[in-house]
Amino acid sequence: MGFFIIPFLIALLSTPILFIIGIVLYFTKNKNAKKFLWSAVIALLAAIPSLILSTSPGVWVSSFLLIILSALIYWSISIWREKQPIVVEKYLKRFYQFIKKGGIALAFLLCIMVSSLFGVMFGLNRNIEEDASKEYKELTEEIESAETKLVSINEELSNHEKTKSAKERYEDLQNKINETESKLESLSKKVKTSDDTITSEKDELETVQKEREAESSKLAALQKDKDELTKEIDTLSNNLKETKKELDSITSDLDTNKKELNQVNETIKSKESILKDIENVITQKKEEPITLIAGQYVVGKDVPEGRYQVTNVGDGSNFFVMDSDGSTTVNTILGDGVGDGDYVFYTFNGDLIETRAKVKLIPIE
Repeated sequence: MGFFIIPFLIALLSTPILFIIGIVLYFTKNKNAKKFLWSAVIALLAAIPSLILSTSPGVWVSSFLLIILSALIYWSISIWREKQPIVVEKYLKRFYQFIKKGGIALAFLLCIMVSSLFGVMFGLNRNIEEDASKEYKELTEEIESAETKLVSINEELSNHEKTKSAKERYEDLQNKINETESKLESLSKKVKTSDDTITSEKDELETVQKEREAESSKLAALQKDKDELTKEIDTLSNNLKETKKELDSITSDLDTNKKELNQVNETIKSKESILKDIENVITQKKEEPITLIAGQYVVGKDVPEGRYQVTNVGDGSNFFVMDSDGSTTVNTILGDGVGDGDYVFYTFNGDLIETRAKVKLIPIE
């Protein structure tokens, strides 16, 4: 951070100079006084960042002293002017003339030179001290390391000198080296053999692992099929139970229907026996049968009232009898394999007989 000192000192030294010039111009009622005063304020503000970035306590102290000095100069000039207005104005006029002739440029140049020289000297001294400290530390470490090695070598030499000569020590060392190399070679072979064994076992392990994964996949597939089959079996079992229930219900209904059918058959048989009895009772009159073609006939006008046995002539026909109120008393089909071939009925005056085909009315008692 030492390089921040130079701009800091330039800005800080410029502050009181610009401030004094502004005051002088203000007392001489010069229009440029405000410009110099504002320049002093800007220079002071510019010194603050450099002051923060600088790490030297001496620079901080000198900065505060210069600021206090500037304030004291301004205060002293103000008091002195109030007491000695003529003398102050005389010296201020001379100082103003000095500024107009180039004194301000000289002051700025001198300030910059002094601050630059101070910054360079401070930076160089600081760098030299840091480099010297670093080199001294490195040299100290190297010396300590060399001394440690020297002590170790001296101890080793003293031990060997006490026991054997240099030649014997050399031979012993050579033998040890040879033994160590042979051991190292043997260990290398063992390591290589172990590596080959490990590689082989690793390959076998990978193969077994792959087979195990394949078997696991097959097992998972079989388990999935088993689960699906179990679900299907459960579904079929439920369906079978429902089907059995339906079958039981149908069987029960069938038994009921059989019973009803038997009852109906018995009823039919009883009706048929009754019908046979009735037919045996029916006795035809000696009157001639009445043949009616398809059409409508009024009883009492077209056909006498009485009891008749109607029978179809040909393929069969629909046969109707309605009373005088229009209510149907007879509605049957004669012949053609659908209805009975004959039908016995009563009819009275005012009834209406309707047939769709040729029929024969046989009067009976």
